[in-house]
Amino acid sequence: MRRFVFEVNGNDTLVDVQLPRRSGGGWGDATDLTVRLPRESSVEISVVSTDTRVENVEGGLELGSVSGEVSIRNVRDRLDLSNVSGEVEMRDVSGRTRATLVSGDIECYRCAG
Repeated sequence: MRRFVFEVNGNDTLVDVQLPRRSGGGWGDATDLTVRLPRESSVEISVVSTDTRVENVEGGLELGSVSGEVSIRNVRDRLDLSNVSGEVEMRDVSGRTRATLVSGDIECYRCAG
């Protein structure tokens, strides 16, 4: 059974998707999660074995991904990206940008910073 845990602490909100492990390994069926925040929010994401798409963030983005495709569009202020395995596409990114990849390709269109 999937569990979605939402915790609010002051200005911080945590969204945690918890999936049960299958007895034969793996995590079961896929889960699509859409989170909408005020555009000015600062966003921190940590994912394992999932594709991730982030759009329209003006308060900065910190994204850590282990295995999966990453798509980032229209991010302002700052971007800190760490990706262990998977393809990364960034579009319309401005501000200070740091990207660390272990394995995979990165494509950047209209990026400054």
